[in-house]
Amino acid sequence: MRFLIAEDHPIIVVAVGEILEAAFGQGGCETDTVSTGESVLHAVGQAAYCLVLDLDMPGRPRSVPLLAEVKGVAHDIRMAVYTGHANTCLALAALEAGAAAYVSKASGRRLALDAIRTVVDGGRFVDPSIDLEVASNHAWRCLTASMRRECRAQVADGRPWPRSSVGLRARAGTAESW
Repeated sequence: MRFLIAEDHPIIVVAVGEILEAAFGQGGCETDTVSTGESVLHAVGQAAYCLVLDLDMPGRPRSVPLLAEVKGVAHDIRMAVYTGHANTCLALAALEAGAAAYVSKASGRRLALDAIRTVVDGGRFVDPSIDLEVASNHAWRCLTASMRRECRAQVADGRPWPRSSVGLRARAGTAESW
């Protein structure tokens, strides 16, 4: 199996490499590493990988937009998100963008291994600390596409959250969460 580890912290790259070696044996996997969103897109366009991805890396694209672009370049790619963000809404967005697994780095090596094995086997894995039902019912999910565009435009214009939320007919917390 060929893996691409997309991570900007060298110690995490080493740890993920060790996890993969323990799971698939020294001869059972080949790993490449990248540390920016741009390099992820370049690498997945050149070879078939199972991608183990941190969402918070330098450069653009990053986070959920990076997942969507990866799927556009390599639509059959299997992706496991391994990130420091245990945010339910971010997890749901990552899974909707094409990730097959979402696991927090804080959950430890064993869960990371379980997530990667599940992805390799064609399944879906969600860190048990992530409650997708909470994310599905979160207030930001009620915003329409036009409301989200308006929210981004208002924030880009430097308008404060409370004023932005009034224009969107949404609570300040909803707009801020989005």
